[in-house]
Amino acid sequence: MALQRVNAVVVGAGAGGGIVAKELAEAGLSVVLLERGKWLTAFNDRKDDLRNQRTGPLGNGSGPTRKRTRASSSIPRQGTHRLGDEGAYQNNAACVGGGTFSYGAMAWRYMAKDFRMRSTYGAVPGSTLDDWPISYDDLEPFYEKAEWEIGVSGNVTPDPFHAPRRKRLPMPPLAQNREYFVLKPAAERLGLHPFDIPCCAIACPTTAAVRVCAAGGASGSPAKWMPRTERRTP
Repeated sequence: MALQRVNAVVVGAGAGGGIVAKELAEAGLSVVLLERGKWLTAFNDRKDDLRNQRTGPLGNGSGPTRKRTRASSSIPRQGTHRLGDEGAYQNNAACVGGGTFSYGAMAWRYMAKDFRMRSTYGAVPGSTLDDWPISYDDLEPFYEKAEWEIGVSGNVTPDPFHAPRRKRLPMPPLAQNREYFVLKPAAERLGLHPFDIPCCAIACPTTAAVRVCAAGGASGSPAKWMPRTERRTP
């Protein structure tokens, strides 16, 4: 059977692939998004702290599996190939959403000087250190777009080192835990500047506080980009 012709084929439905497919589809192109791993949901092993770790010895809860994956290894004296459930594989993830399915979800921006490291620190002998061909100002509108489409929570205003931004983060900080009320005052007494970090976790207002939504609170490709691109076959 002949396959339907499309405008674009995106290989890998991870953080980058999901966004690329979404942008192309919303621009009117027909897109096929290929992914070797499973389409997992937020309810797969969601309360299992061992399975949720992205390490081979603990099971690779978000993939890859031994049956599906073999990868080349550059580690000396450890063979040329590693299987998906071996510790030396050093996997990220192999599922729809890639690393954004199970991750810490911190959403930092680069600082302005990160784009001009050579100009800031000078040339390092023997290195390839150089300035970026673009600046923070070039990327700032796209940082903003990503934060507002994803729904990043937090408040970076108290951070004296944060790069300039035109808009605040779209979501309020997540609910504070007990450690927060101990560590924040202690840091302030030391003259530090604690703040609520930008986090790709959807903060849902409740009558008591702000909490992470129970149904898939962490934002990533599966939660944000796939529903706007999706056309799945049986």
